Amino acid sequence: GAVEVKAPLLLLKNSIHDKVENRVQLMDTSGSLLTLPYDLRVPFARFLARSDISHLKRYCLGQVYRHEKMHDAHPREPWECAFDIVTNGPNSLIPDAEVIYLVNEVIAEFPPLQVSPSACPWSDTCHLHCRHFLIVLLECRLFCVH
Repeated sequence: GAVEVKAPLLLLKNSIHDKVENRVQLMDTSGSLLTLPYDLRVPFARFLARSDISHLKRYCLGQVYRHEKMHDAHPREPWECAFDIVTNGPNSLIPDAEVIYLVNEVIAEFPPLQVSPSACPWSDTCHLHCRHFLIVLLECRLFCVH
């Protein structure tokens, strides 16, 4: 059981945002630059850094914002889904196994995800952000690089 945790919408601009070309920036009434979330990871990481949380399973469904160079008036608002497991024990593979299990359940629940990537009519992707998880996949030869 994961809980839904949404991070704050507005973020003060900092150097991490400089690397993202199509970020959406706003100026508040005091002249401070703010950014809307480009993804769901950075706001959650900032939330964790300011809290005293050491164990958490969270999910979040939310819109992120991308500046489109062709249409300056309104940002593009795609939806993202995030699932994070926060632990203070770096040597356990249990959270990695849980992510594999969760991805398997999501794929089983949504038949369009069960087709091969080359036959998939849309270009959505699944990003796994865990160095240890990728190492395990590479060592087990479960991951095929083309």
